Amino acid sequence: MAYSITGFVYLYGFLALAFLSYRFYLTWQREETVVSKGFFLFVALMDLFFFITAIGGLIFANNFQVLKWVVVSAVFFQSSAASVLGYVIPYMKFPKFSPWLGFSIIFISGIVATFLAALTTALPFLESNGVINWNLGPSTEILRPLLFLGTILPIGIILIKQGLALKIKAAKIKAIGLGWIFLVGVVAGLIDFTLTSVFHLGAMSNVISIFVLATSMLLLVVFTQKLPEQKLASKVN
Repeated sequence: MAYSITGFVYLYGFLALAFLSYRFYLTWQREETVVSKGFFLFVALMDLFFFITAIGGLIFANNFQVLKWVVVSAVFFQSSAASVLGYVIPYMKFPKFSPWLGFSIIFISGIVATFLAALTTALPFLESNGVINWNLGPSTEILRPLLFLGTILPIGIILIKQGLALKIKAAKIKAIGLGWIFLVGVVAGLIDFTLTSVFHLGAMSNVISIFVLATSMLLLVVFTQKLPEQKLASKVN
């Protein structure tokens, strides 16, 4: 049985997101808002993506057929998570529009991305350095980042702007920290792109960016997402 560095890094990411998911679940249970529920669902779906990818990288690193379906399921769960934010964003900022419209646009786009990932003839493989090259097709490489950029970037900016406007220090820190939790996903993507395009690290760039993402989220959760003792009077939604 061959193991991969990729599998261990995604396992670390799964544990980090599991912690974040648990914190978001507790916040949802205490605040009982649509926004807190949406954040929990988003992170839970992303954690499922990390779990599936970790299992594939740890147990099936040499089985390109299994890894191919790991990619397909990963695209589906990632786009499903993005569609949750597609609901939350108009709910928070554009009340005149139905949140289901944003959800539907992202979800249908995600189904297309999943379908294209299933159709591509490119297959993942384990490189000699122990890193999995996911070898995504060009259509998936383009569409999947667009879905995420179109959701986590706006939600991160919205939360930071709301946090800056708050007067209560604890609420301000929590909102800004939450915004940065989403924006580190953008930063991780930029790191991945830079390491690939400028330093030509190939598949290793994905491993590094995932490690940075998981570590950054852990630190932000620990230092900014304190659980409220009681329901906050001013909720983000």
